[in-house]
Amino acid sequence: LSAMIHDPKAIADGSAVFAQNCMPCHGADASGGIGPNLTDKEWIYGGKPEEIVRTVTNGTANGMPSWKSQLGDAKIAQVAAYVYSLGSGK
Repeated sequence: LSAMIHDPKAIADGSAVFAQNCMPCHGADASGGIGPNLTDKEWIYGGKPEEIVRTVTNGTANGMPSWKSQLGDAKIAQVAAYVYSLGSGK
């Protein structure tokens, strides 16, 4: 995961995963909607790569479902790298 957050291909692949799965709740530009804004540095569940993976994998008590069975570990890592690049990783 630490290598993926610096890998342009992993981030691009994560962008595609985001567009297919996360965009309906977080918005096309990830600035929020049903789900929170992912482009800022204020993170409800933590903005470190491992925390993003945990949130995507397990979901949250506030309504985000677990994506473990739909995406699997590789795509979750990719989307975490992409999301990290949006706000927390800047």
